[in-house]
Amino acid sequence: PTPSSGGASGSPITSFLLDTQMGLVVSVCAALWLVIFLAAMVYTDADADALLTTIRTYVAYDARGSGHGVVCVDCTHSAFPTLTHHKDSSTPQNLKGDTSTDTVFNALHAEWAPLRRAKAVTCNHFDIDGLCSVWSLLHPAQALRHERVLREAALIGDMRMLHVDSTTKTVRPRSNADYALRLCCWLNSQERELFSRPFEGKEEDESARKFEHFLPLMGDVLESGSSYPIAGAQYKRGMRELVKGEEERLVVMRDVKSLHRFQRTNVDSGEVEYDAEDAADNAGVDDMGYSAVEKWPDLGVVVVTAKHPPHYYALFSLAKGSDAVVTMYPGNRYEIEYRYTGTVDLQSRPTWPRLNLARLAKVLNARERPGESPPDVLIMPRGRRPSSAPPPPLENQVTPPGVQWDAPGITDSGPLLRRNDPDNRLTKAERYGNPNERSVWSSTIPPEEFMTVVKSFFQHGTEGAKSAPGVRGEVPRKGWTWKETHDINSHIKWDEWMALEMREPQTS
Repeated sequence: PTPSSGGASGSPITSFLLDTQMGLVVSVCAALWLVIFLAAMVYTDADADALLTTIRTYVAYDARGSGHGVVCVDCTHSAFPTLTHHKDSSTPQNLKGDTSTDTVFNALHAEWAPLRRAKAVTCNHFDIDGLCSVWSLLHPAQALRHERVLREAALIGDMRMLHVDSTTKTVRPRSNADYALRLCCWLNSQERELFSRPFEGKEEDESARKFEHFLPLMGDVLESGSSYPIAGAQYKRGMRELVKGEEERLVVMRDVKSLHRFQRTNVDSGEVEYDAEDAADNAGVDDMGYSAVEKWPDLGVVVVTAKHPPHYYALFSLAKGSDAVVTMYPGNRYEIEYRYTGTVDLQSRPTWPRLNLARLAKVLNARERPGESPPDVLIMPRGRRPSSAPPPPLENQVTPPGVQWDAPGITDSGPLLRRNDPDNRLTKAERYGNPNERSVWSSTIPPEEFMTVVKSFFQHGTEGAKSAPGVRGEVPRKGWTWKETHDINSHIKWDEWMALEMREPQTS
């Protein structure tokens, strides 16, 4: 054949030119796609915000404010439109969620009219749910991209409701719960280090300073843990912040492993699942000791026994479906706490009405043996910061004289029944802090007797609540108001129960 017949299209030079042209086309298309994508991202985070809400700024809470220019989140207000999960609020029922962050996202999806009239958002306190709520209204488009993580973070922060995978018995890596936990631990650690703990100082002034600091950082921190492509500088800024909470996260993960991995009972079914062989193979991993979980499902109570006080996120991960947590530690050390689920208008499940723990405190005080010395007690220094180191060993300590059982009222954010030193009472901040940050004083009441009295208290209170006017036996249920809770406690025949239970204890 002649050199020109069929040879031009297959020559090396022609192939090179074609390959080069194709490469240029691909490169140009890729570049155009990237420009379009980045433009769309800019449009989404800038112009789309205007389509979702007219809110542009955070303002400090003003109880005397009025009008439609401000939306109030995570608290109530007499005049402003509100988005909150608190009881007795003006939030529309169809928007309510378990957290205020849930409620904010429900309002965004429902295109709630006040969001297109207001220019500002406010909140009367700073916490994780409040921050997520405020930030989501200021940056709705970006917030919607991270909706699941923000909802999960608000649950962990407010309800201390950490999701632990039932198969792996840990927080699944790169899950929404994992990202949300990292976000919460970052906020907790930086709040303590740079400002003050929750409920310390003048809350309104402290809250304004905290919002001013954390609001500009939230976007970068969220993006650093997401699967969306972002600028390298933004990722680095977010990661620099996020790692500041790693020490606390390691404490939570250690305590989760200790409470779940060698747990003797299944949290949901109550069936025994203790694996001695698995525990032996992992000797040294379980710093907390074996845990036991007992549920009283008809009373909304869970009883957790552990060797050391754990982080709240780990402890309450065992409290799924319960509103009260009884914790028992060695040396006859006990605490009973109502969860925040009773402070708010929870939507995902029915709740039990709170019972006045002061009645139980009087009975427990009467059952203490004044002439007996309590067992050894673990002393945890006040204000102890979370650490990745194992909990300190048990020490022989003397319980201060005059300690008494007492508890705050039913409207407290988390009523905590414990033995308190009247000369050195826990502050609200210390009660709200993690159990591993406070002392737990020993009792002379043996564990079996303590459990019997506590269960009797919840049984009597629950039966009394069912017969209260207007309740019609519906316990648990949704929608308890504070008035109903007070009325129920007034209706319950506490004097009869106390007379029965305050008899002199038998001494050996």
